Amino acid sequence: MTLERLRRLDAIVFDMDGVLLDSEPLHLAALNRVIATEGHALTEAQNLQFVGLSLADTWTTLIRELQLCHDIEHYYRCYDAEVLGVLGAGPLEPLPGVRELIAALRGVGMRLGLATQSKQSWVQATLSGLGLRDAFDVIVSGEMVARGKPEPDLYLLACEWLGAETARSLALEDSVPGARAARAAGMAVVGVRNAYHGEALEREADLVVDRVDQLLDPATVWPPRLLHRTITRSGDRQ
Repeated sequence: MTLERLRRLDAIVFDMDGVLLDSEPLHLAALNRVIATEGHALTEAQNLQFVGLSLADTWTTLIRELQLCHDIEHYYRCYDAEVLGVLGAGPLEPLPGVRELIAALRGVGMRLGLATQSKQSWVQATLSGLGLRDAFDVIVSGEMVARGKPEPDLYLLACEWLGAETARSLALEDSVPGARAARAAGMAVVGVRNAYHGEALEREADLVVDRVDQLLDPATVWPPRLLHRTITRSGDRQ
């Protein structure tokens, strides 16, 4: 794939956590600080079930499985404070290839969106820490939609605000729920390989890459269904 092909898309919409940065260790640290007050801690392996889930689904499950003492609003408040503390502790490091891909896409005038289940305050703290506050034309966060991933609401709203057709837009996702959300919206999906979803992500995405700037590499082999569905237009040659 080349930049020339990519620019024929209406828009590219990024997930945040797991695509722009590996935020799972940060969020797990924040979560453990909250539940430690009641004598609990999650391992990395135990936390895998929550990767890609909404905040409501995560805390509903934790309250039930750990028999936590307070209502969900209490944990929302405590977790929010801990996450903001972790995100604001210092500069954040993007995943390899993120800056390069965004710079290339913005250089040719691509419409870029961000669709994340994270809260708006976390999004702003994350983008500030990464130095990417001005990278996206549209940002859709979890509070802006009625349903989180794997429902399509976040991606539908992002494409609507970008003025893009979902069938001619591409989502970059790292999680199975996120990939399912983008597909339910009618978008093509490029998965970003990580340690959390493995083979399951490959079953959901049209293409899986190790780093996002592989999308700029002519050596990257794109499956015909992806080329046909999202890049070619009437009169274009593959």
